[in-house]
Amino acid sequence: MSDMVQYGSWSIEDASKAIKELDKKESSSALFYKLDVGQNVVRFLPPTPQMKSPFMISYQHYLRVPGADKPVVFACPMKLAGRHCPACAYAQQLQNSGNQADRKQAWDFMPRMRVFANVIDREDEASGPKVLGFGKMIYEALIKLRMDEYTGGDYTHPETGFDIVIDRTGMGKQDTNYSVRAARNSSPMGDMSWIRDQHDLTRFATPPSEEELRQMIAEATGGGVELGQPPVAQNQPAISPKSTISQDVGDDDLPW
Repeated sequence: MSDMVQYGSWSIEDASKAIKELDKKESSSALFYKLDVGQNVVRFLPPTPQMKSPFMISYQHYLRVPGADKPVVFACPMKLAGRHCPACAYAQQLQNSGNQADRKQAWDFMPRMRVFANVIDREDEASGPKVLGFGKMIYEALIKLRMDEYTGGDYTHPETGFDIVIDRTGMGKQDTNYSVRAARNSSPMGDMSWIRDQHDLTRFATPPSEEELRQMIAEATGGGVELGQPPVAQNQPAISPKSTISQDVGDDDLPW
């Protein structure tokens, strides 16, 4: 019985609230689980007693800045905390320019909805909990499965839950699709210590301060780029429109 207090419950009511909230709002390889083409079998870990859901919803920017080897990824200060966001501000400037091409490019600066959860890779259980990041398509399917008493249920429960199969087809932004289904039979989760060892998902929904964001970009570029300021030798934004946002990944396939 002592093990039972190590995890919280996820009710249908809380799952329903998640759908309503969605409608209203419309690193390292060792940490993250990557969905490969084909069949991916994972076990979603249950929420801790402090959480009402196994999912952490975030809105993130994914920016490629000139001179940086890696993209600058950060939770949106505007969307998540109501604070000034340089990327959103630049998107607004593009929208207000009166130029149709600018308005189209402004979309690339908007934050993308990302959902994070702790999962166990059934093909590599020895690695312990990993973080799976995904977008609206997979999230909605997972919520619907939780609410379906006939073919779904609380798949996160350590004893009566079940594995989830996520099938992926395609490799690019235009041809990638996902389907989510329940494994045939209920099964015990396995190692109960996985619940205790879950990764803290709040980091993915905690926006940096503007100073922290400037520091992130400075570190990524060696100090050569100022956020929101045009380079001295060019009449272009430091984070330029089309070329600096990842164009080859979809909401359910971002590389983190």
